[in-house]
Amino acid sequence: MKLPQFLMMNAAMTTALPTLAAPLPQKTTVGMTQPRFNDLAAQCTNAVHPNTLQAVARVESRFNPYAIGVVRGSLKRQPRNFAEAVATAKSLHAQGKNFSMGLMQVNRYNLAAYGLNYETVFEPCKNINAGAQILKSCFDRAGGNGQTALRKAFSCYYSGNFRFGFKSDFKGQPPYVTKIILAAMDNSPYQTIGFPGSLKTSGRRLGQSSLPQASYVPQPVNSRHPETYSEPPAEQQVAQPYSVTEKPVSVSPAEMQTVAKATAAWDVFADF
Repeated sequence: MKLPQFLMMNAAMTTALPTLAAPLPQKTTVGMTQPRFNDLAAQCTNAVHPNTLQAVARVESRFNPYAIGVVRGSLKRQPRNFAEAVATAKSLHAQGKNFSMGLMQVNRYNLAAYGLNYETVFEPCKNINAGAQILKSCFDRAGGNGQTALRKAFSCYYSGNFRFGFKSDFKGQPPYVTKIILAAMDNSPYQTIGFPGSLKTSGRRLGQSSLPQASYVPQPVNSRHPETYSEPPAEQQVAQPYSVTEKPVSVSPAEMQTVAKATAAWDVFADF
C-alpha cells in the first residue's frame, strides 16, 4: 500500500513565503465558507508537504483552529471562538500550565521562537507555518534514512525526542507515530478547517503568510514531555539528502497489523 507523499525537503529555505491568496472555498450545508486545509497549507509554508501537515493536524486538533491541549490535564470544554481561545490560553498561562494550541498544537514554549503570541497562534496560517518549521527541524535532526527519519520526526514533534512517539502512552491507543500513518490514509484535498459554530473565516482569522522562512529553524521546545528530551548525537544532526516527496512512505507488515486494528476514535490529549 502506498501512502501520500510526505515531507517536502526544500533547499531554498531563505525564500520568503508567497502572499496568502484566498483559498479555494467549500460551502457547507449551512452556507458557511471554510478554507480547505491543503490549499491553506500550500500557501502558508513550503517546508513540509501539505499531506503531511494534514495528517498531523488530524491527529493533533481534528482541524479545530481553537483547540487547546493541556499537558497532563484537560479543559472542561474547548473554546468555541477566537476570543474564548485567547482568553483560555492567557488563563492557562497565568496558572503556569503547559499547553499547546491551534491546528498544529504549537506549544506555549515555542511561541516566541516562531514570532507568535496568544492571539496569532490561533490564526491558521501562522499556526500551520510554525508547526511545519518544527516538524522540518525534527526531520533534519533525526538522522538515518528517509523512512526512519520521517518516523523519528513525528516522534520528535509529539514528545521532543525520537523515542517516545513509538510507545503507546494511552491505554487502548496505538503509538503517536502509528496514529499519523493511519491518519494519512484519510487525507483528502477537500478536507476543510473546522471552525466551531458559525464563525466566518475572515482575513484576521486566517492570518497572513508573509512570514519569511529563515535558513536556520530553531529547535522545538518539547511539546508534551519536556523532561524526556535528549539531544541526538552530533553526527545525526545533518539533514539527509532524501526527498520524501518523490518516494512515498512505506508501511511494514507489523504496522499494517496495528493499523488494521486501530480506529480513528482517539484524542491525543483525551479532552476533546
